[in-house]
Amino acid sequence: MCEPTTLMAVSMGLSAMQAGSKYMAEKDAAKSQRRSQEEAMEANLKANAEQADIARQDEAKAEEASVRSQKDAEIKSKQDRAKIATAAGEAGVTGNSVNLLLADAQRQMLGFKETKLRETQLNAQATTNRLNTSLSNVKATNRNINKPVRGPSGMGALLSGATDIASTYRGFKSPTS
Repeated sequence: MCEPTTLMAVSMGLSAMQAGSKYMAEKDAAKSQRRSQEEAMEANLKANAEQADIARQDEAKAEEASVRSQKDAEIKSKQDRAKIATAAGEAGVTGNSVNLLLADAQRQMLGFKETKLRETQLNAQATTNRLNTSLSNVKATNRNINKPVRGPSGMGALLSGATDIASTYRGFKSPTS
């Protein structure tokens, strides 16, 4: 049979190994949690970036449509002015009334273009506001995800091991006293 001193030394060694093992397990768990947080934040940022890209593409398409619409309105306005000038010429009408009709057609076209330009600006501002709000939400979500991870305490592991060793020592000393 083994001597009590040998058993006590083995028991103390096992207590120290157990404390070290617990420390390493806590360290691995903290590392894994940090990695999970980083992956969640990256996924959150990536999803927001994809949404922002889609929003910018939609805005670009709307702007293109607005430009096409303005060009179409300009062409129609030119056609209307040509019709007015042709009709007035065929009828033999000249002067202020014809000029007023031509100016009114030009004014309507400019008003339409101004409205479309303002609409495009408002859409761009709304998109910017949505993207800023979305980014703020992502940042807030990431702050919630990125809570501090409590890793293992080296001092705690030492104290735990020392307590176990002291307890083992007392257990071996008590029966012989």
